[in-house]
Amino acid sequence: MLDLDLPESVSNTMKSLISSTVAVNFHLAILDTRLCFCMMGLEKGDIWSMDEKVSWTKLVVVSAGENVRVKRLIPLIPIVYWNNGREILMLTRRSKLVSYNVRWDTWRGIEIPGVAADIEAMLFDPVFVPTKNLFKSRKTIEDT
Repeated sequence: MLDLDLPESVSNTMKSLISSTVAVNFHLAILDTRLCFCMMGLEKGDIWSMDEKVSWTKLVVVSAGENVRVKRLIPLIPIVYWNNGREILMLTRRSKLVSYNVRWDTWRGIEIPGVAADIEAMLFDPVFVPTKNLFKSRKTIEDT
């Protein structure tokens, strides 16, 4: 992997985050305000997090094990740690929510009471735009 610092015109080589296992899906995601790089294979996946010093740390190895149902859900995109940090809430390729227990290496589907089972979950990144001066140049009917 090559690290390019364009303003300084410097290049360095970096150790690749990709392990020797075959990864079939790669995703960038935000997990608890940190940039994460997710590599999901058919048997397991790695979730890496970037720290403040621009280095990568492996957070967890996610195992599908013998769970054929989980294998069909790949790619999995982490959303947030929850349940006191013991589980990672993830979004599946079918837009469903699943939870992975890091300690016990177990999976469970997340159902929300009162919400239809076929509802889809979506990730979005809110954008805040100041509106104070947005329409300042327009004249209102009262101004004319």
